Amino acid sequence: MKNHTIHLLAALSVLALAAPCSASSITVSSIGPGGLSSSSSAYRNQGSMNHLSPPETATTAAYRHSGGYLHALAGTGDLLPAISFSPTDLLFTGFEGAADPAAQPLNISNSGGSTLTWSAAKSASWLTITPTSGSDAGQITVAAAVAGLPPGTYTDTITISGIGAKTVSVGVTLTVGVRHTLSLNFSGNGSGIVTSTPGGIATNTNTSAAFGGEVTLHAAAADGSAFTSWSGDCTGAAVDCTVQMDSDKVITATFTHIAQDIRIIRGTPIYFTGLQSAYDGALTGEIIQTANIYLSGPLDLNLGKTVTISGGYTNNFTSRSGSTTLDGPVTVQSGKLIVDQLVIR
Repeated sequence: MKNHTIHLLAALSVLALAAPCSASSITVSSIGPGGLSSSSSAYRNQGSMNHLSPPETATTAAYRHSGGYLHALAGTGDLLPAISFSPTDLLFTGFEGAADPAAQPLNISNSGGSTLTWSAAKSASWLTITPTSGSDAGQITVAAAVAGLPPGTYTDTITISGIGAKTVSVGVTLTVGVRHTLSLNFSGNGSGIVTSTPGGIATNTNTSAAFGGEVTLHAAAADGSAFTSWSGDCTGAAVDCTVQMDSDKVITATFTHIAQDIRIIRGTPIYFTGLQSAYDGALTGEIIQTANIYLSGPLDLNLGKTVTISGGYTNNFTSRSGSTTLDGPVTVQSGKLIVDQLVIR
């Protein structure tokens, strides 16, 4: 067994050795006048000399293999390309019979030297990757399809390889869950529409739909009505209600009729249940219209704005007859109040 030590001169940039002698090991004691040692990190990813026969191992990273020769290159940096990628794993969640989960990006870059020419491959029929090849930095769009898949967990691997680079693998997991039934009921003497995110419900009557995962219901009252509350498997008075569909759910939306006796015209009519709330919601200079009815006070004007109360309208606000009577004290702390056919007692 022979041990060959190679010394490189400063002017030498490339040294080509003929096919090596058998059963030999190769070490490098210096590179040029700078005397880079064999443990230098200037070259990182060259590794074993697999093209030599028999295979030999260089104890310095300043060597690479090509054909039947071993080349020593002067300079610094990586000699071969290296594949970097992110994320390291991809997770998809979908539901049986539902839309596919959103596609995800897989980013590829060259963290080594030279030019990286890469290709990507996968095995599962439910998995698609686009594109399947590229050069240096690139992005693969990874998509998972749930159509035809029963509930369960599915896995596959995306393999990315490149000329002169180490092959890397990206794990992909698709979880297909079971959908459950959400039954929606309406209650109260008012009316409104309930919609869902994701889509599936958009109605003002009792209905049901199948969902998986998280669902948000949104209640929108019709003119002359107000949303009151949710009950059943979702509770509260907020117009949005979120529920986890891990089992069948029954939810009731309650809407209450509002007497359309007080309103402000702002594009479309905005109705109020009391004169104080109408004043609080009015913009300065707006007119509050009231029907020919009795209203209860008190009314406290403390927001520094000018409003007009115009009374005496018929119930449908198409004409005026008589006046509106306000029973209770009116206090003007700031701003200005203009009255038209309003009696204050």
